[in-house]
This record gives sequence, structure tokens and C-alpha cells, in this order.
Amino acid sequence: DGPEEAAASRRSPRRKPKTPASPSAKAQQQVDPNSCPVSRLKENELEDIKRQAMASMYSWKNGKPSHEEREAVKRMLTDSFRQKYSELKVQSRAASLDTSQYDKLQKQGLQLKGGHQHMKRPDHVDLPAKFQEPMGVITIDELKKYSWENPDRRYLISVYGNVFDVSDRPDKYGPDGPYTILTGADITWGLFAGVDTEDYVNRCYDLFKAKDMGKDKIAGVCSWLAWYWTEYGDPVAQLEPFVREGDLPAPPLEEVDESCCVM
Repeated sequence: DGPEEAAASRRSPRRKPKTPASPSAKAQQQVDPNSCPVSRLKENELEDIKRQAMASMYSWKNGKPSHEEREAVKRMLTDSFRQKYSELKVQSRAASLDTSQYDKLQKQGLQLKGGHQHMKRPDHVDLPAKFQEPMGVITIDELKKYSWENPDRRYLISVYGNVFDVSDRPDKYGPDGPYTILTGADITWGLFAGVDTEDYVNRCYDLFKAKDMGKDKIAGVCSWLAWYWTEYGDPVAQLEPFVREGDLPAPPLEEVDESCCVM
């Protein structure tokens, strides 16, 4: 289904995620280069999106992009991926997705360990009273209140500062779901770095600074953002740190897995 499948093997039902692994163990948990939502696209479609991005972005290389320039880049990339994912979603309604569809992934998008395994939507879900209710701008501490443990069963996930209500998939994000490590958290840095351990959530950096440092994965993050948007509808909130992304520190690129670059 999406990047949340990555957490499946690291948690037993009804237990909180374990303490982050040691650096040596973490190295063994680097992302598998055989999993990625972008892999659903034909290679020429991916190349078209990349060409559009390169033609319109980074005129400010080694400079400081304005808020408007940042938003234009993210919007262009995300909208391009959303359009392709929506087309694929329509085409795949008659058939379940499975891991046989993922190939040539070392040069396509970001990946999280474990591959993508289809999970059929539940036939019926008792949705929380405030499902999809807009929330404005929220802090990380406020986002944490919507983890798998919250009694109201409203589950939120943030991707690049866009907060999605995933309460309609308690089979994934609820107490008995396999992906609780992601629930109530921002997962942007894990997507950028290509590492899926617990200590890679809720870490906010200015991803645009990575371009000037020789590592550009904004397109990969936007591909995941588009996937969540396609699956769960419009964001219900914005995460406060990314509202002022230009003020955030540069990302620690030594933590980035080299196999996961799109651009």
C-alpha cells in the first residue's frame, strides 16, 4: 500500500515500539531498495516529472529560495505525482497490488524496508466523531496526541508538514495494526533518509538546504506526500515547523541512504 508497510516487522500487537536500535544495528535496518510507491509509475512517466522539476526549480542554487519558490516546487512535484497515482488507482481497482509490481527501484523514489504488501480495506470502520475535521496549524506535541494509543481513535500522520487523517485504516494504525510507529508522528526525515527506525520520526529539517549540499531528494519526499494525499484525501492540518521551513537547520546528510535518490 505505502511506506507504512515498512514498520510491520518491528512491533508485536498492543506493544509500544521498542527503543531505537544501536548505530550498528541501525545500519542493518537501512531501507530495502526493492520498495517504493514511485515504482508504480512507468519509467518514462517518472522521467517526465523529473524533467519538469529540473526545468523550473533551483534557479536559486547556493542561494535562499523564497517561500513562494519553495511552495511552487513542492506543489508542482506533488501535483504531478498525484495525477499519476490517481490514474493508477483507477486502473488497479480490479486487481490487488502486490510486490511483483515493484522493480528497478534503486533509481526510483524513496523506499522503506519490508516491501509493499496489499492490505484490503476493512468492510466497516467506526470512524471517530472528528474524522477529517480541519485543525489548522498544529505542533509536534499536539500531533503526538493522535498516536495509536489515543482513546478517541483519531489517527494522524504528517508527511512533509502535511497532516493526514488516517483514522479510516485502524487495521494499519490502530492498537492492533502493524504500523503504529508512524501514527501520531511526522515521518518526513525517515522518507528523505531512507531509514525506518523510530528515531527518524519527528525530526524537522530544511530539505531545500540539501540541494546546495549535494543531495536532492525533495522529489522523493513529494512522491510519498502525493501517495498519502491520494489515499487519504486532503491534509487536515499543517505541522508548525514546516510552516517556517527556511528557518530549520540543514539536514544531517551522513544519515542518508545512498540508494534512494530520485533526482
